[in-house]
Amino acid sequence: YFSEVDFSKISGYTIFLDIDGTIVPDGETDISKESVQKIKLIAQNNHVYFCSNGSPELAKSFSLITGCDYFECRKPITTPFKKVLNTAKFKDVLVVGDKYSTDGLLAKFLGARFLRVERLLNTKESKFELGCSITLCQKRGCPAVVVCGSHVQQSLPIFCKQFLSIT
Repeated sequence: YFSEVDFSKISGYTIFLDIDGTIVPDGETDISKESVQKIKLIAQNNHVYFCSNGSPELAKSFSLITGCDYFECRKPITTPFKKVLNTAKFKDVLVVGDKYSTDGLLAKFLGARFLRVERLLNTKESKFELGCSITLCQKRGCPAVVVCGSHVQQSLPIFCKQFLSIT
């Protein structure tokens, strides 16, 4: 879990920090005091940006609470991230998130490091996403396919299904 990660040796990074499932369970909007303190501590030696596929308003709210930056995005689409990186103080990039299918792929597409944390589940959330893994496609220009048990993650139409082997 994000709350259990030791960030004390992470310094000099531009950090893209996911919100939903990473800092708070999906659908929840209250950030804990402990998370606020942890994020402020991380931001002392790094430049932290909140990014959420769920709610730009939540990212803005967390930004105001912690003093970190935010921007609107749709992970794993890299365009807004590359714009941020063009003017970033730190060129080393770390993506922190709970999903391989969005956060992990974003890191791969940016050539960044990825720190996957355990997903915070709210009590009404489906556990479908928990079994996901990434299978790389060997076709030129096709980054990957996402396999979840015997289901393909249909929400990512950019992936080549021709090379998909369902396990």
